[in-house]
Order: sequence, then C-alpha cells, then structure tokens
Amino acid sequence: MPFLAFFFIIIVLFSCSNQHPVSKTQTNQALKNKYARHFAIVQSQNGVKLNIINYYQDAKNETLTYDIHQLKINIPIKRCVVLSSTHIGFLDALQEISSIVGCSNLHNVYNANLLKLIKEGKVIEVGYDQNIQYETIINLKPDIVFAYAIGKKDMPYINKLHSLGIPVIYTSEFLEPDPLGRAEWIKFFAFFYGKETLADSIFNQIEQSYINIKRKGEKATHNPSILLNVPYDGTWYLPGCSSYIVKLIKDAGGKYIFDTLCTKDIYPMNIEWVTYYGQNADIWLNTGIFSKKEQLSYEGFKQIKAYRNNKLYNHIKTKEFQGASKFWEQGVIKPHLILEDLYHIFHTNDSLIEYHFYQQL
Repeated sequence: MPFLAFFFIIIVLFSCSNQHPVSKTQTNQALKNKYARHFAIVQSQNGVKLNIINYYQDAKNETLTYDIHQLKINIPIKRCVVLSSTHIGFLDALQEISSIVGCSNLHNVYNANLLKLIKEGKVIEVGYDQNIQYETIINLKPDIVFAYAIGKKDMPYINKLHSLGIPVIYTSEFLEPDPLGRAEWIKFFAFFYGKETLADSIFNQIEQSYINIKRKGEKATHNPSILLNVPYDGTWYLPGCSSYIVKLIKDAGGKYIFDTLCTKDIYPMNIEWVTYYGQNADIWLNTGIFSKKEQLSYEGFKQIKAYRNNKLYNHIKTKEFQGASKFWEQGVIKPHLILEDLYHIFHTNDSLIEYHFYQQL
C-alpha cells in the first residue's frame, strides 16, 4: 500500500471509530472493562479465553475467541511479532520492547529502544498485507504475532499465518471510540506477559490524569469551535459526532463544528461545502501530512477563520523524516497527554506551553 494512502487511512481511523454494541458473552467470569468495548478476558474452570469483538472496520456482532490452552501459548511469552505501531506503545509501557523480534514498516519506528534493537539486527522487517514475509516470520519462531485488520480484505494475508502454525492474535484497539477505551488495551497485552497488576497500575494513573484534565475542560468558560482534517484526493472526510477525536475535543472543552453529523461514522464531503460551513471555526486541527500553512494552498481556505488567524495545529511535533511518529506509537497509551495538548490549544494563550505531540503550523 502506498505510504500516503496508508497514512490517510490511519488518520481516518484516528478520527472515526465503530461503536457497534458488544454482545453478551456466555462465560463463567468475564473480567469487566471500564471503557474498552472490543475485547474481553474470560476466565473459566477450563482456563482463559480472549474475545476480540468486532475486530475490523464495519464488523457487526462478530467475535473471535482465542482459547489460550488450545493455542498452546506459554505465558509469559518471550518472542513476538507486531504488525502495528500502536502495539509498540503498549509493549513499551509494559517494558517488553525486548520481546519484539519482528515488526512491520521498520522505517516508521520511533521508539529509541526498538531502533537500537533494529540497528543491532535483533528485530527484522516482516512486511504487511500481500507483502507479508511468511518465511521470515517462521524463522523468527515467535510465540505470537499481534495483528490487525482494517477491513476483511486484509484478513486472508494474516490468516495464512495460522495455516503455517503460528499463533496470530487480532487486536482492534484502533476501533475503540473512547480514548480511555484504547488505553485500556494495555490490560489485553499485559495478559500475555503475566503483567496484569502492572497494567492495572499504569491504566489507573492514565485514567486519573485524563479525568483531571477533563474536569478542567468542563469548567472552561469558552468552547472554541474546531475544524478537523484536510481534503484527500478531492474529498474531505469528516468524522461523526461520536468518534474518538471528537470525544477528545469535547473532553478538552472544545466544540466540533460539525457535531450534528451523527448518523454515520464518517462523512465524505465536498471541499467547497466544508469550507463554507466551517468558515467560522476558531481552531483547525489535524492537517494530515501538512506541516506548514503555506502547503494548504487552496484559495477557499482563506475563508476559514482559523486559517486567517493562524490557529492551525497538527500532531507532528515528534514526527521524523521517514514518517516515524511518537504520536502514533504512544498516543494510544497516553490519551491524557493528547488531551492536555488540546486543552492548552483551546484555552491557554501562553506561548511558552510545551506540547507533547502537537505544534502550531
């Protein structure tokens, strides 16, 4: 997949997430999540099962169940392959970067410890989609491959690993509509390392930090109107009102300018339509691959208040030349830091504020 197209898909999924209802699971004891809807850890007399619920975009009432005993996975695992940069963030938080032996898109890795292992030849490129390097993965002898599928079209390439005798575990944290729901997936990853207690401690700290900032947002006397994203290939894709990024905006004390778009997850819109109806936006967030205002050269953008007032921000502060981004790796496990950035963008005029991920164009 071309890099720009892949980058755009990830942006859309960051902005927009499915919210299909989770069906009740018939178990002896399901460990209840506070926010996450797309996984469940189920304990019974026969062992532990993991349910991955609606694990790809547009899935409805579909659940994958992994029986850890039948898969013959030894806990804690020692070696894994990760196919998403978000997996790196979770394993970094659990201090398990050294367990990674294979990874997709090595040129997009930001984590310093993982880069060191790559340089030493201890972590190998394994590809993705139709370019998955099956022989390489087999030779790495991983205990688990952590995978994901944006849509059903991705699944055959990944499922082939099953036929080769390699345990593959799908993840779907990127579909969680709640920022804390995504972060709560640390409990899922921790299970494979026997670090449930550590995961609980980490998550509780994240949750409390997030709630503290959210309370400040709720007390804000001004709620700036926010425009999101940029056109791609002639179409401006806007997230629905219940999406992940809109949740962050609301919790930071902002108001999504298109918050009446609520019947779908994503709305492909005409550029002129968005420009006209978004012209009063106070702040413009998430400008895709663009890092300078001058790159937004469409004449109609001059109608937008945020453009005229230089209130454009993107999460590119820590982005490296080849596309590696601390935001994509760590944002999933540190939503409180994203929220803190947004709170300051919305409500603080202090030019000395040090953002975690964002910077002004």
